[in-house]
Amino acid sequence: MAALSTIADTILPSVEGGNDGEDSVKQFFRTSASMAGTPQHVAWMISKRTEHPKLWLCCLALWLLSTRIGTLVLCGRASLSKDFPFLQSFPHISPQKREEIVRSWSCSSIKLLRIFFMSMKILVLLTFFTQVNDKNGNLSWKAIDYTGPPHPTCKSKRSSMRTSEDDNHMPPEQEEEQRHKRDEDPIVLGPLNRGIIDPTQEPTEQVLHRLLKMEFPISLNPKKKKPQDPTFVIECDAVVVGSGSGGGVVAGVLANAGHKVLVLEKGKYFARSGLSLLEGPTLDQMYLGNGLLATTNMDVLVLAGATVGGGSTINWSASIETPPHVLKEWKEGHKLEVFESEAYKHAMETVSSIMGVQSEEVEDEGFHNTVLRKGCEELGYPVETIPRNTPRDH
Repeated sequence: MAALSTIADTILPSVEGGNDGEDSVKQFFRTSASMAGTPQHVAWMISKRTEHPKLWLCCLALWLLSTRIGTLVLCGRASLSKDFPFLQSFPHISPQKREEIVRSWSCSSIKLLRIFFMSMKILVLLTFFTQVNDKNGNLSWKAIDYTGPPHPTCKSKRSSMRTSEDDNHMPPEQEEEQRHKRDEDPIVLGPLNRGIIDPTQEPTEQVLHRLLKMEFPISLNPKKKKPQDPTFVIECDAVVVGSGSGGGVVAGVLANAGHKVLVLEKGKYFARSGLSLLEGPTLDQMYLGNGLLATTNMDVLVLAGATVGGGSTINWSASIETPPHVLKEWKEGHKLEVFESEAYKHAMETVSSIMGVQSEEVEDEGFHNTVLRKGCEELGYPVETIPRNTPRDH
């Protein structure tokens, strides 16, 4: 744990700064990763949340850094001391030397060291800026001018609590009617709730009842003997696997054409009212691999949706068409001619139209985007507004 804490403090040290600014800025600069409890959270993420075939290398590196010989192997001569016994473990190296060592890992010719550096950097920074206290706050948010979750969420919860209390003063018939309205409220349950069936959360009888209500022909399996055998068979015209930008649009087109369509989605459905709107918990709920999915060689961190809507739910509205050079590579390098065909172009146009993709200038562009755009324009770099599946005033 000492090696992990030291690495975290090397990446996010306590520094003197912001003396002329607000108290929140001063506190932000003076708070190191270990002072915020970040190493403990990172250790939990490594042991409980992260799954990767090379995770053991990360654990091995942390163990080696807790030893003198291991530190010499990973850090080289920069870890040596002028005093006996000369060898020292990573936590005993001076902060300045540790910064040099960690910086050298980032551009090392040894790929495993680069992977270790990037893994530690991602885990420490992600944890530091997303961890929250008992009031759902983070000490860095005010300093970086991040507002956190909007307050209307809390108001809606208080409002629903008052409604529940008011139910005690209603006649039974009116109370049942009010409860039924809340159970059917799309604002509370989400606009897609009526079409969602979760066999893991609903009893079989209720699943059958809802499918029959949707006019799906169902036949029971009288020959069921083993637990893995199907309980019933659903008859439909098409089964679409995945509800993302591809599957969701395909299912919609088929359904509008009058076909009975069943969409299979391994992720859960979350209405806005059921989300904390905190980045950390939402990564666990809606992202594949808890938002920590990476390629086997650790070169790419993959942010993929694992919820109803897939990538279209978690894509921050960015809806970029496949670049021409990628289409050319797929066609010429992999003999997939469909990607430069008129049919594919028409399909992309259809998807963009259904998802409401537009690239008009936003009405109120964020500060960092404004600075980035201005910098590109002054340097003569081409800059375009990213197409988004949201309205201009979003």
